[in-house]
Amino acid sequence: MEETISNQALRSKLASTDKFNKMDIVAMLETLFSPGDVFEIRLLDAVRRDYLHPHVESGYFKYEDIDTVLEALDEIRSAMGVYVTMNPVNPDLFARSANRLKPAKRGDTTADRDIVRRRWLLFDIDSDRVSGISATDEEKRFALEKAIEIRDGLGSFGWPEPLMIDSGNGYYLMYQVDLPTEDGGLVRKCIQALQPVATEAVHIDVSVCNPARLCRLPGTWNCKGDDIPERPHRMAGIYAMPEQSQVVSKEKLHLLIRDVVARERFQPVADERDGLPGNDFNERGELEPILRQHGWQYLGNSGENQHWRRPGKTSGTLSATYNGQTFYVFSSNAQPFEAYQGYSRFSALAHLEHGGDFTAAARALGEAGYGSTPDDSDVDLSCFMQSQPSSGLARFEPKTLRERLDEFTGLNRPIIRGLLREGETMNVIASPKVGKSWLASSLGISVACGLDWLGFGVEQGAVLHVDNELHANTSTYRYRVVGEAMGVSERDYRDKITTVSLRGKLADMNVLGLLFEEYPADAFKIVIIDAFYRALPSGVDENDNGAIALLYNTVDRYAAHLGCAFVLIHHSSKGNQSGKSVTDVGAGAGSQARAVDTHLVLRPHAEQGITVMEAAVRSFKPVEPLALSWNWPLFRPVHGIDTSVLLGLIKPKAEKKEVPIETFVETCVAGHDPCSQTLIVHESTRRFDLPKSWAKETLALAVEGGLVVKTRLGSSVNYVKTRPGVSGEKGQLVAALLAHHPELSVEEIVERAKVSPRYASDIRKKLLGIESELEKPSSKKTGV
Repeated sequence: MEETISNQALRSKLASTDKFNKMDIVAMLETLFSPGDVFEIRLLDAVRRDYLHPHVESGYFKYEDIDTVLEALDEIRSAMGVYVTMNPVNPDLFARSANRLKPAKRGDTTADRDIVRRRWLLFDIDSDRVSGISATDEEKRFALEKAIEIRDGLGSFGWPEPLMIDSGNGYYLMYQVDLPTEDGGLVRKCIQALQPVATEAVHIDVSVCNPARLCRLPGTWNCKGDDIPERPHRMAGIYAMPEQSQVVSKEKLHLLIRDVVARERFQPVADERDGLPGNDFNERGELEPILRQHGWQYLGNSGENQHWRRPGKTSGTLSATYNGQTFYVFSSNAQPFEAYQGYSRFSALAHLEHGGDFTAAARALGEAGYGSTPDDSDVDLSCFMQSQPSSGLARFEPKTLRERLDEFTGLNRPIIRGLLREGETMNVIASPKVGKSWLASSLGISVACGLDWLGFGVEQGAVLHVDNELHANTSTYRYRVVGEAMGVSERDYRDKITTVSLRGKLADMNVLGLLFEEYPADAFKIVIIDAFYRALPSGVDENDNGAIALLYNTVDRYAAHLGCAFVLIHHSSKGNQSGKSVTDVGAGAGSQARAVDTHLVLRPHAEQGITVMEAAVRSFKPVEPLALSWNWPLFRPVHGIDTSVLLGLIKPKAEKKEVPIETFVETCVAGHDPCSQTLIVHESTRRFDLPKSWAKETLALAVEGGLVVKTRLGSSVNYVKTRPGVSGEKGQLVAALLAHHPELSVEEIVERAKVSPRYASDIRKKLLGIESELEKPSSKKTGV
């Protein structure tokens, strides 16, 4: 097992350059690109000396001018992260910002259409943790172990050594490929093929499959969240670089994905014998598609028994041909028959209205004109005898825990990390007109684009949205509006979201099965049904425990077939919901509390405009309540809200949070001065989770008490911490500049602070004198 470099050792190794490791930056860029290539460098939450508000910086550079990247990065004061396009971009983009960085506006960065060719396949192995924070040393070690396991596993299949990158919180495995930009989903399928080796602790990001994907630039800092001892900021670096890079052939890529390519489904053909459409068994020997074609409704199953009903008919019959034999299934009105599933294929399936009298059943069949005569000799009764159910042991497959543990390969893959897994069902529950449907649209876009949803990481994939309340144009409009509010281009999700509008043509869950069965396994990551109550079969009462349990069994079966998760938009019961447990908020039968894997509930907070999201989950650790602000058309997480104060409950008296004014000055002013009030307020709310009004009042008190000085830098008003031994606003401004940039010359100080050279020189000497006094040893004599 290889060992990673500790954060302390890494800091020591890079002591010569606190901001960047220039050797790693140059080595990475020279490895990724070739002569003639153009690439983009992008920085998130960047702060310049002349632009202190965190923003996105972007620039385009040529391979021949890699040194200019270092010069451009030197102009940046700080950033959450520095990234580079993995693949070369259209050379024309160089004209956007030639060999320089600048604040990026919308549309100024690289899109998938701008990539000229795929050069790299990236496996991003990262710890599964809350978004927006750095990994612990243990979490990072888990990611390293998994990266090495994958590298060695692919190596055993003849894959070359990858470029291995320490991203700061996890690891990249980067393999050289030679593929067109439109690769038919080959890269995505390769990443999906490795999902079975992911664990609860480590995930493999599927969202990195698009051509314009960025990767973190080694030699730069990864600064997610606050830099605390348990979760420190770390510098990304090159972990291992092969002596000679080799291209992974298409044959090896296809060999990797062969088990994840969706299988083709059998398409029924017309049967000329009786004019009934497609009444042959399909390739898996299933009778189910035939039953649906002829109006049978699936009610649920117990063990291997499937329960079906054909409503509205006094007697129903169905013929099906398999292996040269004609089998018959029929039932009386409202009396479901049971279809028994064998281990390999269905044989004849029947429970007859004649109490098991096969001869009487055959006569009835003939009298109904379905091709057989009442003559007993003309009917092969053996086919009906094959319908007997298998033994109880075979049906239920009891196994010892040892056998189960031997078979255990891990939990299903998370679709929404912390909330929902593949094959699971989630009810999203709230009162009418709260914004559930808008929330569903934002979830659809998040999954389609691989973006965090309300702070929860998601697995990127296609989405099927069944809307039985809105007109198609209304649903389309909502997606467009939500996408714009999220800052996502339509190009990024329009081909990954499929919508079905059932306004005016409602279909219950059994009929929707015809839709779901038309798609292959892995066609979607999630299926959204909005609203679920409209998918109830006719005659089913939502308060009927048995019927609702069977309905959720149906949903589970479709989730298993598609290999996806179902999200059901549901309404709450009437009355005040504040005092209820999460699993009791949804309207209808209590059986849904046990049938659903995740209950996600939205309830109004006592503070206007705030909603509290709570979740009860089955296969994850408990989820903390989350406060959301409703800013049409999006819900956004907000901090500093007591989520226990729901509307309708008595509001508990909140404890007053005390932050000393000196701590406020050192934390929010001294580290950034000279800085604007906006930046100070931002730092205050980020660090202390207190209202903006508190930050502004505290800043005013700090100025009044002489702890902070208000001054001007150019045309803007700025604030600086008061430093001892220096007088005057200009003096404090010069002192702040020198405190952060001692390397500034007198001429540079004069230019920035608009003071005379003599004044700047006097302040510099005064500060140096203060430092030298502090460094002198104590002159007090000790007693003899």
